[in-house]
Amino acid sequence: MEQTIVGKPHTYVIRNPLTETNCSRTYLAKDEDTKRKVFIKAIDVPQECRERRAVLEDAVREAQAMIQVGAETHRVPTVYEYFHDEAQKMFYIVMQNIPGKTLGERMTELDEGAFLRVMKDIASVLVRMHNPKGPHYYHRDLKPDNIIVGKYGDGYLVDFGSSVSYTLKDQEGTPGYRAPEMTRRLAMESRSGADIFSMGVILYEYYTQVRPAMGRNREYMANRDGSAWEWFKEPAALQPRLPAPVNALIVKCMRLNPKERGDAKDLERALDALLRRARNGGRGHGRVQ
Repeated sequence: MEQTIVGKPHTYVIRNPLTETNCSRTYLAKDEDTKRKVFIKAIDVPQECRERRAVLEDAVREAQAMIQVGAETHRVPTVYEYFHDEAQKMFYIVMQNIPGKTLGERMTELDEGAFLRVMKDIASVLVRMHNPKGPHYYHRDLKPDNIIVGKYGDGYLVDFGSSVSYTLKDQEGTPGYRAPEMTRRLAMESRSGADIFSMGVILYEYYTQVRPAMGRNREYMANRDGSAWEWFKEPAALQPRLPAPVNALIVKCMRLNPKERGDAKDLERALDALLRRARNGGRGHGRVQ
């Protein structure tokens, strides 16, 4: 028997369960009224009153973040509707299905130009997200699995569950891609810096095939008072043929001090320059094959 989700104006038939975590799951479904494919995120809603209220507030905020950012760029999925099904104890966000695969699935097969195009697309989303006169959100969970490479090679940013306007919760983000300041109980003076750091990690991973990690005997480690890197293994140390502009951009994005990483506009301009270089035949020749 087909599983259905009854929304406010539409009914959705589940075609394919996709992912599942402790508190949410995602589905590919069909809108029975419009006959289009949709992507649905289902969030478990606890019954304990205080926790229930917090989960619902976060779920609504996630949907609204996508709507507000989506009004500025087409590189996030369009939200069609969101609603709380009290009987099912679920909150649903119904959105546009983006045909394609995640950057995590495509990372090893994309050539440099295709990869830089996707990264520039994501940087353009961050420019609009971080704009204090615009949506003013921060993604805070940037990683290859939250970037979709569309069927025409465009980049799309998904999963806004960690996005928030003003507050910073402890230990958000994904280990390995999370900015170091997000692991400390400190107020962030530059919240946008966390997204820039994550972009640097993705660049590092693509060009060296090593995901850099923080810790003793790893790629980087802060000093005792957390004021500077005690050591930082630049990507060029792993890939000697890496062009200086690529190495410099990654090092800048991954600086310990968020204020030294630049903003999303700086990153977008730098990626555009690297993309034009790749398209003009000045390939990096630095990526491990």
